[in-house]
Amino acid sequence: MLTYHPCVTQGGVFRIGILEGSVYSVDWPGSFDESSVLYDCIPDIIKRLSTDLDLYFQGNYIDWQTYPLITDRGTDFQRGVWRILQSIPYGNTITYSDVAQRMGTKAVRAVGSACGRNLIPILIPCHRVINKNGGYGGYSAGLDKKIFLLRCEHCAV
Repeated sequence: MLTYHPCVTQGGVFRIGILEGSVYSVDWPGSFDESSVLYDCIPDIIKRLSTDLDLYFQGNYIDWQTYPLITDRGTDFQRGVWRILQSIPYGNTITYSDVAQRMGTKAVRAVGSACGRNLIPILIPCHRVINKNGGYGGYSAGLDKKIFLLRCEHCAV
């Protein structure tokens, strides 16, 4: 059963979806209905994630791949993009075109769409994908949050 739990960080309270012990979704503070969150029983994975997000927001590297993630949803193309996102090293960026090239396609806009459908931002780092001209591109939670995350990783963009 999918449940939503609060993940309290210095950056605010995130809502984390947990399904069968794995992270299903990450929602930014202020982007969800508080009544959907279960405050009475906080799983250990949420406690660990809270600590790790605080460290990450302070500029520390966190290996998000140590978390069990639900990544088997979406189309084959979307899952392929999300796998590539997980391979982008901390503190680095690549372009939407680079991702498309790695996917063996020229469908740059489809790559952007797949990034936008990523339900586990930060842990699947779609914020590390930028425009070919060096611009930030888009981000489903808002460009201000993308810039914040890139700055946490000390990215020169």
